Amino acid sequence: PSPPVPEEDAEVPVDPGDGAVVLPDGAVVPKLELTFVNELTVQVMPSDRGAAILDAIRTAKTSVHVEMYLLTNDDVIAALRTAKQAGRDVKVVLNKDFPQGGNGNLKAFNALTAGGVPVVYAPPAFTFTHAKTMVIDGTSGWIMTMNLTETSPIDNREFLVRVTGAAEVSELETLFQADFTNTSKDIPGRLVVSPASATKLDAQKRLVALIQQAQKEVDLEGESLADTQIVEALVAAKRAGKTVRIILNDREPSTGQDAALATLRAAQIPIVKVGAPDIHAKCIVVDRARAYIGSQNFTQTALLKNREVGVLTDNPTEVAKVVATIDADYAKSTPF
Repeated sequence: PSPPVPEEDAEVPVDPGDGAVVLPDGAVVPKLELTFVNELTVQVMPSDRGAAILDAIRTAKTSVHVEMYLLTNDDVIAALRTAKQAGRDVKVVLNKDFPQGGNGNLKAFNALTAGGVPVVYAPPAFTFTHAKTMVIDGTSGWIMTMNLTETSPIDNREFLVRVTGAAEVSELETLFQADFTNTSKDIPGRLVVSPASATKLDAQKRLVALIQQAQKEVDLEGESLADTQIVEALVAAKRAGKTVRIILNDREPSTGQDAALATLRAAQIPIVKVGAPDIHAKCIVVDRARAYIGSQNFTQTALLKNREVGVLTDNPTEVAKVVATIDADYAKSTPF
C-alpha cells in the first residue's frame, strides 16, 4: 500500500496571482513568460527507420551542423562524409564522456576526421552533452529525443521536431557555434536550453511552469523521472484536481527515480511502463494543447547541468500527434 501523505504536505500552493509561479520549493518566480513555437513539425518514431534525417543531410545545399550525444549509425556517418566531399560546410560536436564510462563516439570521431569533417568534443563544462540537434543550411533545424544510432529509429519511441522559424533556427545555430568553438553566447531563450547558466529561464523552471499552466490534464512520457521540482509540480497538479498520467521506460531504475515514484504513488498518480517500443521520449503535454519535447530527461543533471535542447509548442496539429502517441502507449502499458 502507498504510504499516507503527511498532513503538512497536503496543501495546494497558493496562487500568487498576476501570472506568477510558486515553485515547489516555495520560491516565487514572477510571471514566467513561456515561449511556444508554432513553426515546426513533429515526427513520431519508430516510423521511417531514420530516412528523414538521412534525407536532410543528403539534400543539404550549403551546410550541415550536428551536435549529438551518441553517433554510431554508419549511414549517417557516411552521409556526413559525403556531404563534406560535395563541398558542404559540415561540422560536428560530439559528447565525449558517458555515465557508464568509455567513449561511445570514438569510432564516429575517427571516421569523420578521416573523411575531412571538422569534429570536436563538446565543452567539458557540461556534465554531459546530451543534446541531439542538427541545423541544415541555416534555414531549418532538428531538435530530437533520438540519438543517431542504428537501433534508435527502429526500436524506440522518439520524437523528432523540425523547426523552420528563423528565430528558433538562429538560436540552434548560435548554440552549435558556441559549443563547436567552446565559447559562451547569449541565448535569447526561445528554446528550452540546459545548462541553467545558458539561459535566463532554466529548463527546470520552464517545465514546472508548463505543468502549473494545466487547467485539466498533465501527461508525461519519459525515459527517466527523478527531479524533485518536476515531481512536486505533478503532485500539486494532482492535488488541485487535475488528471495526471505518467508513462516511463521499464528499465531505468535508480535511487532518485525510486524516491520520485514513491512520492508520486503516495499522491495516487498512475504510473505505467511500456516495454515496446523502448520509451526514449521526453515529453510533457498539458490540456492536450501545449507540449514540451526535447533531449532533457526529467532529472536535475539533465535540466540544470548538461547541454540539452528542447522546445515548447502549441501548434494544434503537431501537439495532436504527441497526444495520440501518448494515448496509444498508455493504452498498452502495464503498471510500473
